[in-house]
Amino acid sequence: MESLDLEDGYQSQSRKATDIFMNQQARRSAQDTEYNGRVHTAIRYFCICSIAVGMLVELVVMCTIQYREFRDVIGNLLVLLIGGIPIAMPRVLSTTMFIGSWMLSRQGVIIKRMSAIEKMAGMDVLCCDKTGTLTLNKLTVDQDLIEVFAKDFSKEHVLLFAARASRTENQDAIDAAVIRTLADPKEGFQNIGDPRNCH
Repeated sequence: MESLDLEDGYQSQSRKATDIFMNQQARRSAQDTEYNGRVHTAIRYFCICSIAVGMLVELVVMCTIQYREFRDVIGNLLVLLIGGIPIAMPRVLSTTMFIGSWMLSRQGVIIKRMSAIEKMAGMDVLCCDKTGTLTLNKLTVDQDLIEVFAKDFSKEHVLLFAARASRTENQDAIDAAVIRTLADPKEGFQNIGDPRNCH
């Protein structure tokens, strides 16, 4: 079997048709890009002008009609500016977070994550203690909060029963805190037999 090739892939008719199609696509793409660029520029200028006009109107109304203080006027203008330019929002938020972390650090607060500031800002009530539970990972039992409802028992009895109910092996943090509360930790294990022998 013999064959004679007159044109290779670059000179074939299908290659020429593909080139024509690709050139048309490239021309269209360039025209679309130029058109989109002009549209985006026009939209950008329109947004900037409308924000500037809105800020000017708000400035005139707040200063001449409402007689607001300068601080309120600046605050409202910043809100309008930030709301009008969504692209600037991440930069404004990160700057606000930085200022917040700087102010907290001046009060002796250690910030591990910037998102913690944002979560703290949304809190209504913060419940905390100074027992070292969070910083030292050490639980404590507050004996003043123990309530006894039986007449013949005291707080010491309640702590003793709690210690006897605690695990002796593989203690978790709560069991260890209860046993540490006793004057003599061995007292919590007196008169306790092997639980496997109880029937």
